[in-house]
Amino acid sequence: MSNDSIDFLVQSIEKSMVMTEKQFVYQKYYNFFDKPLLEKINSSFGDLEFEDLNRQIHLPRRKACGTNTLVKELTVMFRNVRVSEALGKKFGLDLVLSSVDLWVDNKGYHMPPHIDDQSIKLSLQVYLGKGEQPGTCLHFFSESDYFKKFEYSQNCGYALVNNENSFHSVEYPVVKDGRKSLYLRFG
Repeated sequence: MSNDSIDFLVQSIEKSMVMTEKQFVYQKYYNFFDKPLLEKINSSFGDLEFEDLNRQIHLPRRKACGTNTLVKELTVMFRNVRVSEALGKKFGLDLVLSSVDLWVDNKGYHMPPHIDDQSIKLSLQVYLGKGEQPGTCLHFFSESDYFKKFEYSQNCGYALVNNENSFHSVEYPVVKDGRKSLYLRFG
């Protein structure tokens, strides 16, 4: 990953406002990666080896194996001190990258309102594909209608502080194979 890609990524984080609504603290991203990096990620998807995701083996979600070169390169990029410092400064948190996942969700995948594992301080998801796919919704309560939606749009996404009330879900079940995204966990 080039220094230009890291510079662009840090600028994406720095220019995005942190929003606070009720129990939620989040950023919304547009044009998160520079064009060369986004093209590299998407052109590499067909060559990746995939495996089931822990705790979701029964669902049609697969993640790229950590042994893939692209996953290793993205891990190095997101471990860059400039990236973690930019996120930490925006959210007022001391953050350490826990994991980098490249996901492909296929037809039928759905995740109802839930809260992430308490070991996660901040999650960050960037949508990589194009086409009609469900976004991510934020809910005031576990069973309530959503109040905020992050649309599934290529190179857009969000970062979300995880707390005891940060209920979020996949908007609706995936109807077409190939909902691609990058998902990062910071502890």
